[in-house]
Amino acid sequence: MKVLILRLIIVVNTALLVSCSLFPIKTEIQEGHFRFENFKRDKGLDREYVYLLCYRKKPSDWFEPRQYIAGEHVLWVKAHTNKRSVKNSAKEAYVNFDIKLLPDKSYMLNREIDKNSISIWIQETETGNVVSEVKTVDLERPFLMQELHDKKMCDSSTI
Repeated sequence: MKVLILRLIIVVNTALLVSCSLFPIKTEIQEGHFRFENFKRDKGLDREYVYLLCYRKKPSDWFEPRQYIAGEHVLWVKAHTNKRSVKNSAKEAYVNFDIKLLPDKSYMLNREIDKNSISIWIQETETGNVVSEVKTVDLERPFLMQELHDKKMCDSSTI
């Protein structure tokens, strides 16, 4: 009987954890800040990540939405693609945006891939209005000295 109750508790707790992760909690945007979301598609064969490369002037991995102080910003964006279960299929690209981001707005990165090139832009989350230039660059194999390369880029980032 104790084993059955223990299993039931485990199942209920697991269900609660999974359901909470499926429904992100929206928080109010702080005064004088904007909200920024990265892009992720990792279902199926293709994986695509487009995200702010830097956080606190250091290289960062993909992360959940964050809030930043509104104003003029220099943003470095990294795109990473690969095919699930295909060895050495990773390709990357970097773009830089000099942009003014307004308070009380939510922004997100978006992309379009065409063969070996990627177009990246920033848009308002609610309306889909594009607020940046659309930058198109080639997707290439990752740099050998990637960490050093990324650190150098983050020196000029304002995020």
